Amino acid sequence: PPGRVPEAITEDSEAKRRDKEREKRKRAKERQKEKKEQAKVEAEEKKKREEEERIRAENAKKCDACGKPILGKPFYRLEFKYCTTDCVHNHRRVLMAEAAEKRQNQGGAI
Repeated sequence: PPGRVPEAITEDSEAKRRDKEREKRKRAKERQKEKKEQAKVEAEEKKKREEEERIRAENAKKCDACGKPILGKPFYRLEFKYCTTDCVHNHRRVLMAEAAEKRQNQGGAI
């Protein structure tokens, strides 16, 4: 009820209050410790994911024409993989030119 006078402050009530404050600080410290541990775990997981991504990028399929990693679905022609249709066409021209040059060199040696 309003207007009620609080209990008198006694050694027992002060001890309870101190114990309550001590428990409150202890819980806050534990929460802080848990938070710190969680942040550490998350940082380790993030670092692991980044390392896996780096390794995946290194081992990613590389375009046989330009050498860039193929991120999406690759284009195939003969035994080669390409990142774009432009690379398919450009590499085909290079291969055709190399083949013509070989034929020309062999023809002159006969």
